[in-house]
Amino acid sequence: MDPWRMIENLVRPKFLFGEERSERAPQNDDAGDLSGGENGGRALGVTRRDVTASLKGPALAQIGAAVPTVIFGVAAVSVPLATAQAYALTDGQTASMIFGLYGIPGVLCLLVARIYRQPLLIAWHIHGLVFITALSVQYTYAQVLGGLVVAGALVFLLGALRLSARIASLIPTPIVFGIVAGTAMPFVVRVFDEMSLYPLLIGATVGAYVASQRLLSAQIPPILPALIVGGAMAALLGDIGGFPRAWSPPVPELILPAFSWQAILSIAPVMAVFIGLQSNLTTSIYLRSQGYDPPDRLTNVLTGAGTSLGAILGATPISSGSAVIALVAGPDAGEHRSRFWTIYLVGAGWLIVAFGATIVATLPSLVPLSLLFALAGIVLLGVLHQALQEVTRGPLRFGPVFAFVIASSELSLFGLGALFWALVIGMAATLILEPESYSATRPE
Repeated sequence: MDPWRMIENLVRPKFLFGEERSERAPQNDDAGDLSGGENGGRALGVTRRDVTASLKGPALAQIGAAVPTVIFGVAAVSVPLATAQAYALTDGQTASMIFGLYGIPGVLCLLVARIYRQPLLIAWHIHGLVFITALSVQYTYAQVLGGLVVAGALVFLLGALRLSARIASLIPTPIVFGIVAGTAMPFVVRVFDEMSLYPLLIGATVGAYVASQRLLSAQIPPILPALIVGGAMAALLGDIGGFPRAWSPPVPELILPAFSWQAILSIAPVMAVFIGLQSNLTTSIYLRSQGYDPPDRLTNVLTGAGTSLGAILGATPISSGSAVIALVAGPDAGEHRSRFWTIYLVGAGWLIVAFGATIVATLPSLVPLSLLFALAGIVLLGVLHQALQEVTRGPLRFGPVFAFVIASSELSLFGLGALFWALVIGMAATLILEPESYSATRPE
């Protein structure tokens, strides 16, 4: 029996939870039967044009969309390296985390592209990892992993019980983005703290990031020129260490999660909102706008399971790739029925990074830590910009600002950290001070 067909039978939504049905967006004219009938997003060989597109393989448009997506993911490795520094992880533990962060999404990308033939991107959650890094002063790494196990289970249940849309209607998006902005702010501020210590190195890196957005094509992620210029400047200043002489396959260094109720309450609710609502739901809405019918429940099931099971490898929050979904699923990715090839290419790129995890883990000894922290902050500049826009968009005013300020603080009450209280107090402020505006944000 075809092994892919066996996997399809295992993960097909009707096998797990009965028939998955969803309201479908109008299909594009050339989409054929891509929505997949009544199986909620399944699209297996339903038209001759889809089969023809599958046999042709990726076109230049799909390659052009996949390359910058992979580049962005590779450049963003500075974020998990910052996480490793915050928790004082060994090279083996760092390599294990990177292997999970890229290996799990890589496998899931290939799986969903093969079965659904839709551009459903799976990646690791940048906001979630930044959130985890911010907790390093309050909890041990093992306790954080325990919180991730529970968070993944919550996301799994959101999918299994079809609760994601209902919960999304209760928690206003601006409050979620207030927490995102609060967690991203210290990383962005650190860019300029490091610039005061290393003005040439960090100044050149930031300058390349700014100039690239003005001078280069939008297809080129601005973090790439920043990475190249920063590395070149470090070399000119003599701050580059010795490169590994040989590649060695990553050997996962398993870590047993520890379960602390304080860590679980601080991590699980916020992370479940990040993954299940802020990322998975946002991606689903965009895909529907492009005429696709994504398997919402299965997306939550797979990302929830990936987050929980990946916790034995390290901090691996897995979600849909909402940050770059427009790149891989939008018009720039080519013909509607062929865009899923982009996910094949991105998945392969993730797996290459995963199997090079041992080399990636040694980067802190190759380049200055200040450069890595600066790159992490630069990656989050766009995140901070988007989050602050959502915080100030209205009609809510008090709740999102409370969430932002509290998430930026070092508040700790009853063993629970600032990010938990940012969600609780932000919601309370909205319900008490602006109930009419809250009602206006909820779908009818």
